[in-house]
Amino acid sequence: MGINETIADTRHWITEHKLKAIGGLWGTGVVGSLAFQWSRPIPTQLKIIHSRVYAQAITLGAIGVAAVADIYDRNAAVEDPETKRQKDMASSQLEKAKKSGHIHHT
Repeated sequence: MGINETIADTRHWITEHKLKAIGGLWGTGVVGSLAFQWSRPIPTQLKIIHSRVYAQAITLGAIGVAAVADIYDRNAAVEDPETKRQKDMASSQLEKAKKSGHIHHT
């Protein structure tokens, strides 16, 4: 499995499971920011507040990335190889039928 296939599989999973991806990123952000804040010599309430603010920023970033990915997918109209092969085959059959005179242009 090559790196391009891994990236495509990951992108496909994220596209299909946007809420899980955002939730996982948010949870990771909360845990990471809490771990970072706990190493600082400030009161516990401030640590929690700062961690929440960082997690919100991470969530907004994740939602932005998910929106961009969704827009990209809609504009690119990415097809799986089997669908593309079927469309190409149907198109070539249509061209053959036109050339043989079975289908006439109006």
